[in-house]
Amino acid sequence: VICSLAGRRHISGRLDAGAGLYDHADQWRLLFERSAMGAAVTDSAFRFLMANPAFLTMVGYSSEELQQLSILDVCVDGDRDEYRVPLRELREGVRLQYELETQYRRKDGTSLPVNTYFSAVSGRAPSQPTFLTLAVDVTSRQAAEDALRAAQSELGRIARLTTVDAMAASIASSKTASRDAFCAPSH
Repeated sequence: VICSLAGRRHISGRLDAGAGLYDHADQWRLLFERSAMGAAVTDSAFRFLMANPAFLTMVGYSSEELQQLSILDVCVDGDRDEYRVPLRELREGVRLQYELETQYRRKDGTSLPVNTYFSAVSGRAPSQPTFLTLAVDVTSRQAAEDALRAAQSELGRIARLTTVDAMAASIASSKTASRDAFCAPSH
């Protein structure tokens, strides 16, 4: 038997379909587990079924603890209502995916700004849909945006002060020239 990335091939060149499916499933499992992006799978009630290490680190829960919660349980209180309509539309098939920037409430009570992406994926039965949640920690991006806004505000303040200083210098120069002309001895 000759092995390849696509699955086991018999000497005849035919693909052993079972091996290919196993390899494919194994590759997806590794992608899920090793992704730097937080990933979680939820049931039709949006209760967590599984999550990768990145997602668990983001929210601070163990896998067992997270399986007792729903996506709404990790949202900060003010964002829960914003989640309800899109989640219902996702469950009803009105939407296939959506994106939302929100805050997760970590186990320790602190909040974490995240960009979340939700997608409907087929379940084992049409009556049992599952959903994929991908989460990206946007703390660094928000800090950079805050620093940029502060720098822009400071530059605006400096520009206004520079304009006022230039106007004051112009007025002072004009007054000095007028005074010198008025006080100059006539010949």
